[in-house]
Amino acid sequence: MTNNILQSRVDNCTFIKTVLMLTVVFFHSILFYGGTGWFSVIEPRMTIAPVSLLANWLSTFHVYGFVLTSGYLYSYLRYEKNKYSVFRDFFKNKVRRLLIPYAFVSLVWAIPIGQLFFHYSLIDILNKYALGTSPSQLWFLLMLFGVFVLLWPLSNKVHNSILFSFSLSVLLYCLGMIGEQILSNYFQIWSTLKFVVFFVVGMKLRDAHIKGKLLNPKWYTVAFVFLVDIFLCFIKTKIDNLWLESIIGVTLKIMGALLSFFVLQAIASRINERIKNKKLYWLLSNSSMIIYLFHQQFVYVSIATFNNLINPYIVMIISFVIAMLFSCIIAKIVGLSKTLTCLVGGRV
Repeated sequence: MTNNILQSRVDNCTFIKTVLMLTVVFFHSILFYGGTGWFSVIEPRMTIAPVSLLANWLSTFHVYGFVLTSGYLYSYLRYEKNKYSVFRDFFKNKVRRLLIPYAFVSLVWAIPIGQLFFHYSLIDILNKYALGTSPSQLWFLLMLFGVFVLLWPLSNKVHNSILFSFSLSVLLYCLGMIGEQILSNYFQIWSTLKFVVFFVVGMKLRDAHIKGKLLNPKWYTVAFVFLVDIFLCFIKTKIDNLWLESIIGVTLKIMGALLSFFVLQAIASRINERIKNKKLYWLLSNSSMIIYLFHQQFVYVSIATFNNLINPYIVMIISFVIAMLFSCIIAKIVGLSKTLTCLVGGRV
């Protein structure tokens, strides 16, 4: 595989992460009508079967594809660009990029707006946000920080051994499964253990690309895996065994993460030249972190305002548009201040 192709795979990751970010916002915009009990303080509720199916399908790849892509980029930066070699510097970088935004957005945004809808007690705030058991969309930051810190000392073994990678992923996923049954998900520790597998898959995928052992699959392979994915989604709903359901569930998520990565890589390779100079694309890609940090509370407001007043499908569209629009406005405002940029994990 030529160096140009290898570099283009890395460059395409910006497109992949941007699209997956949009997918997360869209997922939250429709989830209220997906029958999951999400944002349950608003009534009346309406479960729409097609929306429920779509939400279930999106939940098999959106954040999992993002973590896989993060692992792919981590492998590239550490083993091809020789970055992240000093743990202290790596740790400080991840604190700045993930934990500081977590604390800042929790205090000035997620908790105050959440209080309007959920009427948190002080104990609720301490449990959900200070201890990180259920901090709205910000759980992802704690989980990703945990994955980075946990895998840094193990990276060389993961990089050099498929057997070690597989064994580590299975062991940590099982520990996460067991742990969440006996103790609350403090600081997203159990989520961290269960998400390691997707990060590791991303790392090994980059290793395979470097060795020229894994090319983008053909369209018929993608179509076949997609059909298997849909079939497993259906089978999972019929199973009443925790461990079997979990095995099928993690298989679905790995397949979904890989499918999203390969499909979006293929799309990016075709359209990158046409979109790389588009202002809207760079606005979204440069603002993706801020959009993720702030979008969910705009969805809350949209649903609380329009539910039961207009058609649910229109509510979903409005929720998505409002979340994207106002999050982008926040991104523009944040970009005017170096201090704010630092507080939301941006580069200055």
